[in-house]
Amino acid sequence: MAETYDATCIHQFNNGKVLIESLDVRAGETVLDVGAGTGQLGVYVAGLVGPHGRVIGVDPLAQRVEIARRKQTTGNFEARIGCAEDLSQFPDGTFDVVYLNSVIHWLNDKPRGLAEAFRVLKSGGRFGLNTANPQHPHEIAQLVVQALRQEGLGSGINTSNGLDTMDALRLMVTRAGFTDCQISERTIHDRHSDAEGVIEWSASSQFGNFVSSLESKDFARFRRALVGLLEANQTESGIGLERYLIFIVARRPGGS
Repeated sequence: MAETYDATCIHQFNNGKVLIESLDVRAGETVLDVGAGTGQLGVYVAGLVGPHGRVIGVDPLAQRVEIARRKQTTGNFEARIGCAEDLSQFPDGTFDVVYLNSVIHWLNDKPRGLAEAFRVLKSGGRFGLNTANPQHPHEIAQLVVQALRQEGLGSGINTSNGLDTMDALRLMVTRAGFTDCQISERTIHDRHSDAEGVIEWSASSQFGNFVSSLESKDFARFRRALVGLLEANQTESGIGLERYLIFIVARRPGGS
Protein backbone atom coordinates (compact mmCIF):
# COMPACT_ATOMS: atom_id res chain seq x y z
CA MET A 1 0.00 0.00 0.00
CA ALA A 2 2.85 2.42 0.81
CA GLU A 3 4.49 1.74 -2.57
CA THR A 4 1.16 2.32 -4.34
CA TYR A 5 0.66 5.56 -2.43
CA ASP A 6 4.12 6.75 -3.45
CA ALA A 7 3.29 6.05 -7.10
CA THR A 8 -0.11 7.76 -7.00
CA CYS A 9 0.25 10.63 -4.50
CA ILE A 10 0.91 13.30 -7.15
CA HIS A 11 -2.49 14.79 -6.30
CA GLN A 12 -1.64 15.36 -2.62
CA PHE A 13 1.75 16.65 -3.78
CA ASN A 14 0.06 19.22 -6.02
CA ASN A 15 -2.15 20.62 -3.27
CA GLY A 16 0.87 20.55 -0.98
CA LYS A 17 2.71 22.88 -3.34
CA VAL A 18 -0.22 25.30 -3.09
CA LEU A 19 0.06 25.19 0.71
CA ILE A 20 3.82 25.76 0.61
CA GLU A 21 3.39 28.77 -1.67
CA SER A 22 0.91 30.23 0.83
CA LEU A 23 3.46 29.75 3.62
CA ASP A 24 6.17 31.65 1.70
CA VAL A 25 8.91 29.13 2.57
CA ARG A 26 12.33 30.76 2.16
CA ALA A 27 15.94 29.78 1.70
CA GLY A 28 17.74 28.92 4.93
CA GLU A 29 14.62 28.08 6.95
CA THR A 30 13.99 25.00 9.07
CA VAL A 31 10.73 23.24 8.21
CA LEU A 32 8.72 20.38 9.74
CA ASP A 33 6.47 18.29 7.47
CA VAL A 34 3.98 16.51 9.76
CA GLY A 35 2.50 13.41 8.14
CA ALA A 36 5.12 13.52 5.42
CA GLY A 37 4.13 10.21 3.84
CA THR A 38 6.71 9.01 1.35
CA GLY A 39 8.52 12.33 1.28
CA GLN A 40 7.66 13.83 -2.10
CA LEU A 41 6.60 17.20 -0.73
CA GLY A 42 9.39 17.26 1.83
CA VAL A 43 12.00 16.81 -0.89
CA TYR A 44 10.37 19.61 -2.89
CA VAL A 45 10.51 21.94 0.13
CA ALA A 46 14.15 20.96 0.73
CA GLY A 47 14.87 22.40 -2.70
CA LEU A 48 13.26 25.69 -1.64
CA VAL A 49 15.15 26.08 1.64
CA GLY A 50 18.45 25.23 -0.06
CA PRO A 51 21.71 23.94 1.41
CA HIS A 52 21.56 26.26 4.42
CA GLY A 53 18.02 25.18 5.33
CA ARG A 54 16.63 21.91 6.63
CA VAL A 55 13.42 19.89 6.24
CA ILE A 56 12.39 17.08 8.58
CA GLY A 57 9.43 14.89 7.70
CA VAL A 58 7.68 12.73 10.29
CA ASP A 59 5.11 10.01 9.65
CA PRO A 60 3.73 7.25 11.91
CA LEU A 61 3.91 4.54 9.22
CA ALA A 62 7.32 2.87 9.04
CA GLN A 63 6.75 1.68 5.45
CA ARG A 64 6.23 5.23 4.24
CA VAL A 65 9.23 6.53 6.20
CA GLU A 66 11.39 3.80 4.66
CA ILE A 67 10.43 4.99 1.17
CA ALA A 68 11.00 8.63 2.14
CA ARG A 69 14.48 7.80 3.43
CA ARG A 70 15.44 6.56 -0.02
CA LYS A 71 14.93 10.16 -1.15
CA GLN A 72 17.39 11.61 1.38
CA THR A 73 19.89 12.52 -1.32
CA THR A 74 20.09 16.29 -0.90
CA GLY A 75 21.56 16.35 2.61
CA ASN A 76 18.95 18.80 3.91
CA PHE A 77 15.95 16.44 4.02
CA GLU A 78 15.46 13.84 6.74
CA ALA A 79 12.58 11.39 7.30
CA ARG A 80 11.72 10.09 10.77
CA ILE A 81 9.00 8.03 12.43
CA GLY A 82 6.76 10.29 14.48
CA CYS A 83 3.19 11.49 14.89
CA ALA A 84 1.53 14.88 15.09
CA GLU A 85 0.28 14.43 18.65
CA ASP A 86 3.77 13.70 20.02
CA LEU A 87 6.62 15.81 18.64
CA SER A 88 8.68 15.41 21.83
CA GLN A 89 11.75 14.51 19.77
CA PHE A 90 11.94 18.25 18.93
CA PRO A 91 12.68 21.02 21.44
CA ASP A 92 10.43 24.06 21.82
CA GLY A 93 10.89 26.72 19.15
CA THR A 94 12.79 24.57 16.64
CA PHE A 95 11.13 25.40 13.32
CA ASP A 96 10.38 28.42 11.17
CA VAL A 97 7.53 26.60 9.41
CA VAL A 98 5.32 23.63 10.35
CA TYR A 99 2.67 22.23 8.00
CA LEU A 100 0.18 19.35 7.70
CA ASN A 101 -0.67 18.54 4.09
CA SER A 102 -3.90 16.47 3.86
CA VAL A 103 -3.23 15.13 7.37
CA ILE A 104 -5.29 16.74 10.13
CA HIS A 105 -8.45 14.71 9.46
CA TRP A 106 -6.48 11.54 10.34
CA LEU A 107 -5.51 12.76 13.83
CA ASN A 108 -7.15 11.11 16.84
CA ASP A 109 -6.46 14.20 18.97
CA LYS A 110 -6.48 17.29 16.76
CA PRO A 111 -6.12 19.88 19.57
CA ARG A 112 -3.05 18.00 20.82
CA GLY A 113 -1.57 17.90 17.32
CA LEU A 114 -2.11 21.64 16.90
CA ALA A 115 -0.64 22.33 20.36
CA GLU A 116 2.49 20.37 19.45
CA ALA A 117 2.85 22.26 16.16
CA PHE A 118 2.55 25.52 18.09
CA ARG A 119 5.16 24.41 20.65
CA VAL A 120 7.86 23.47 18.14
CA LEU A 121 7.46 26.68 16.12
CA LYS A 122 9.73 29.64 16.75
CA SER A 123 8.13 32.92 17.78
CA GLY A 124 6.68 34.41 14.63
CA GLY A 125 6.86 31.03 12.87
CA ARG A 126 4.28 30.08 10.25
CA PHE A 127 1.82 27.20 10.37
CA GLY A 128 -0.30 25.74 7.58
CA LEU A 129 -2.72 22.92 6.90
CA ASN A 130 -5.18 21.77 4.29
CA THR A 131 -7.97 19.23 4.39
CA ALA A 132 -11.15 18.27 2.58
CA ASN A 133 -14.30 20.31 3.17
CA PRO A 134 -17.12 18.16 4.65
CA GLN A 135 -19.65 20.66 3.32
CA HIS A 136 -18.35 20.27 -0.25
CA PRO A 137 -17.46 16.60 -0.97
CA HIS A 138 -14.86 15.83 -3.64
CA GLU A 139 -16.18 14.66 -7.00
CA ILE A 140 -14.84 11.15 -6.37
CA ALA A 141 -16.81 11.00 -3.08
CA GLN A 142 -19.94 12.05 -4.93
CA LEU A 143 -19.38 9.31 -7.53
CA VAL A 144 -18.79 6.72 -4.80
CA VAL A 145 -22.14 7.56 -3.21
CA GLN A 146 -23.81 7.47 -6.66
CA ALA A 147 -22.34 4.02 -7.40
CA LEU A 148 -23.44 2.65 -4.02
CA ARG A 149 -26.99 3.90 -4.47
CA GLN A 150 -27.09 2.62 -8.03
CA GLU A 151 -26.38 -0.88 -6.69
CA GLY A 152 -28.88 -0.59 -3.86
CA LEU A 153 -26.14 -0.50 -1.23
CA GLY A 154 -27.27 2.72 0.43
CA SER A 155 -24.93 5.67 0.83
CA GLY A 156 -22.39 3.20 2.24
CA ILE A 157 -19.84 5.67 3.53
CA ASN A 158 -19.61 8.87 5.52
CA THR A 159 -17.85 11.28 3.16
CA SER A 160 -17.26 13.72 6.04
CA ASN A 161 -15.66 11.18 8.41
CA GLY A 162 -12.89 12.87 10.41
CA LEU A 163 -13.43 16.22 8.69
CA ASP A 164 -14.22 19.57 10.29
CA THR A 165 -15.97 22.62 8.89
CA MET A 166 -14.09 25.83 8.17
CA ASP A 167 -15.49 27.43 11.33
CA ALA A 168 -14.52 24.45 13.50
CA LEU A 169 -10.99 24.41 12.12
CA ARG A 170 -10.58 28.14 12.62
CA LEU A 171 -11.68 27.75 16.25
CA MET A 172 -9.24 24.87 16.87
CA VAL A 173 -6.33 26.77 15.33
CA THR A 174 -6.98 29.95 17.30
CA ARG A 175 -7.52 28.01 20.54
CA ALA A 176 -4.08 26.46 20.01
CA GLY A 177 -2.68 30.00 20.21
CA PHE A 178 -2.15 30.85 16.56
CA THR A 179 -2.93 34.33 15.24
CA ASP A 180 -3.32 35.96 11.82
CA CYS A 181 -5.44 32.99 10.74
CA GLN A 182 -6.29 33.08 7.03
CA ILE A 183 -8.76 30.46 5.81
CA SER A 184 -10.11 29.72 2.35
CA GLU A 185 -11.48 26.96 0.13
CA ARG A 186 -9.66 26.12 -3.09
CA THR A 187 -10.58 23.84 -5.94
CA ILE A 188 -7.88 21.36 -6.97
CA HIS A 189 -8.14 19.93 -10.49
CA ASP A 190 -6.77 16.38 -10.75
CA ARG A 191 -6.10 14.37 -13.89
CA HIS A 192 -6.10 10.55 -13.71
CA SER A 193 -5.05 8.20 -16.49
CA ASP A 194 -8.09 5.93 -16.20
CA ALA A 195 -10.69 4.50 -13.81
CA GLU A 196 -8.24 2.01 -12.32
CA GLY A 197 -5.87 4.86 -11.55
CA VAL A 198 -8.62 6.73 -9.68
CA ILE A 199 -9.47 3.67 -7.59
CA GLU A 200 -5.82 2.88 -6.80
CA TRP A 201 -5.22 6.45 -5.67
CA SER A 202 -8.41 6.51 -3.58
CA ALA A 203 -7.59 3.21 -1.88
CA SER A 204 -3.95 4.04 -1.09
CA SER A 205 -4.65 7.58 0.11
CA GLN A 206 -7.31 6.25 2.52
CA PHE A 207 -4.93 3.74 4.17
CA GLY A 208 -6.82 0.85 2.59
CA ASN A 209 -10.16 1.92 4.10
CA PHE A 210 -11.83 2.54 0.74
CA VAL A 211 -15.48 1.49 1.34
CA SER A 212 -14.07 -1.23 3.61
CA SER A 213 -17.43 -1.89 5.29
CA LEU A 214 -18.77 -3.72 2.22
CA GLU A 215 -18.68 -7.50 1.94
CA SER A 216 -16.59 -8.80 -0.95
CA LYS A 217 -19.53 -9.63 -3.25
CA ASP A 218 -21.09 -6.20 -2.65
CA PHE A 219 -17.74 -4.47 -3.12
CA ALA A 220 -17.35 -6.15 -6.52
CA ARG A 221 -20.75 -4.81 -7.61
CA PHE A 222 -19.94 -1.35 -6.28
CA ARG A 223 -16.55 -1.34 -7.99
CA ARG A 224 -18.05 -2.22 -11.38
CA ALA A 225 -20.59 0.56 -11.00
CA LEU A 226 -17.93 3.08 -10.00
CA VAL A 227 -15.71 2.12 -12.94
CA GLY A 228 -18.70 2.68 -15.25
CA LEU A 229 -19.33 6.14 -13.84
CA LEU A 230 -15.66 7.07 -14.09
CA GLU A 231 -15.30 5.75 -17.63
CA ALA A 232 -18.25 7.92 -18.68
CA ASN A 233 -15.95 10.87 -17.95
CA GLN A 234 -12.92 9.40 -19.77
CA THR A 235 -11.33 11.56 -22.47
CA GLU A 236 -8.14 11.25 -24.49
CA SER A 237 -6.32 13.14 -21.75
CA GLY A 238 -7.70 10.96 -18.94
CA ILE A 239 -10.33 11.52 -16.26
CA GLY A 240 -10.62 14.95 -14.70
CA LEU A 241 -11.91 15.22 -11.12
CA GLU A 242 -12.15 18.12 -8.70
CA ARG A 243 -11.33 18.23 -5.01
CA TYR A 244 -12.40 21.01 -2.64
CA LEU A 245 -9.89 21.75 0.09
CA ILE A 246 -9.83 24.07 3.07
CA PHE A 247 -6.50 25.90 3.46
CA ILE A 248 -5.40 27.58 6.69
CA VAL A 249 -2.28 29.65 7.20
CA ALA A 250 -1.53 31.16 10.62
CA ARG A 251 1.35 32.33 12.79
CA ARG A 252 2.75 31.80 16.26
CA PRO A 253 2.77 35.25 17.94
CA GLY A 254 6.07 37.01 18.49
CA GLY A 255 9.18 37.51 16.43
CA SER A 256 10.04 40.52 14.33
